[in-house]
Amino acid sequence: MPSFRLTAFRLLEMAVLGVELLGVVVRDAWRQCRRRPLAVAIGAVLAAGSPGFPPHLDQPSQELHGWSNLVFALIIPAGLVLSVVAPLFLVAWLGCQRLPGRSRGAGVVAAARATRAALRPGVQALVLTWVFSLPAQFAVLIGEGVLGPTFATDPPVQTPAALRQELVFRLAVMWPLVAAGLAVLALLLPRIVLDGERAVERAVNLSGRVARRAVLVCALIGLLEAGGLVIRAGSSTTVELTVAGLAGLGSLFGIAMANALLWHTRPWQQSEGELDPEQPLVGG
Repeated sequence: MPSFRLTAFRLLEMAVLGVELLGVVVRDAWRQCRRRPLAVAIGAVLAAGSPGFPPHLDQPSQELHGWSNLVFALIIPAGLVLSVVAPLFLVAWLGCQRLPGRSRGAGVVAAARATRAALRPGVQALVLTWVFSLPAQFAVLIGEGVLGPTFATDPPVQTPAALRQELVFRLAVMWPLVAAGLAVLALLLPRIVLDGERAVERAVNLSGRVARRAVLVCALIGLLEAGGLVIRAGSSTTVELTVAGLAGLGSLFGIAMANALLWHTRPWQQSEGELDPEQPLVGG
């Protein structure tokens, strides 16, 4: 009985701490977004403009001719570079108030420098994030085999039943799977970009250690960031853009929350013998 009471007390204490931490992180994330409205707008457009996972096809593919081949050949590499640089830059831009040598008028410059410095480990981290999304990709293959290829067909299936089936599959299967991987790696990019960590393995270990103690916050971060990658819905262009834009805004807020979580969990990051660069704000 005493052991049961002790376990229950610890669970209650963890729940209270999780709610308190969530409140602190959300307030800090809101301050980041309020200070960087342009970053929020650009990031939301980028997240909303991503093809989705898997992509939602609106038009059947057509053969490319002449200059279209050249334009298409330039767009693909540019899109790949943007998909790598943009997440790193957004993390730095939202969190540049705490970057070394920062100033209020040099946020973009400081963010660009931090992005350039974190490019090599940042690419490794993004590849690792893709690896953590493999369960969702396998689920897509299984779903297509069981339910029929309703969300990656060419020409696309646009019947109401097919669109509802795709939305349910995205929300009930793909979203939780992608969110789980992103929750475990919630602190991976902030650790690399804002703290200057260059060993990806150490950054992963740190993220996992904090995720075990801040389950509620990391789960919400994972859901928000995954929403911008996964959620696509609507039978009209207006509805699709609205849903994608809201999902993109949520994804940006998840990035800001991850930055805040890094700053407010310094006491949990000391097992590697690191210095505490700031006074922690959790519980005080």
